[in-house]
Amino acid sequence: MERIPEFVANHWGLVLAFVILAVLLFALETRRGGKLLAPALVGRVVNRENGVLLDIRAESDFRAGHIAGSINIVHAQLASRIADLEKHKGKPIVVVCNLGQSAGDAARQLIKAGHAPVYRLTGGITAWKGDSLPVVKS
Repeated sequence: MERIPEFVANHWGLVLAFVILAVLLFALETRRGGKLLAPALVGRVVNRENGVLLDIRAESDFRAGHIAGSINIVHAQLASRIADLEKHKGKPIVVVCNLGQSAGDAARQLIKAGHAPVYRLTGGITAWKGDSLPVVKS
């Protein structure tokens, strides 16, 4: 521990780069929209808080396997179909995508439209399946 100041003094460029990257990562995560929700906690939000699952994947991916009770609105169509979710205003919405990458943009759109709280499924449907949680096909 007493050598940390010496390291910082000798490698100030690396330390500065690390701090800048950490701040940028924090800023990026806060701009994504919605809180992260682990797959194991989805059932609690849906069952106890009357939450809604919004699957934003392509229709073919949705039919191949989705979380039971999910509503499918393709991410590219969300802006034009956000009115379809009006009846769910005030309920928690869990946004599900493939890997958890595109859920942030959808969550931002939902928050902007007045929906709250909005969650993003951590790791998307891939993490859900990886945790051996059930999916249904349609």
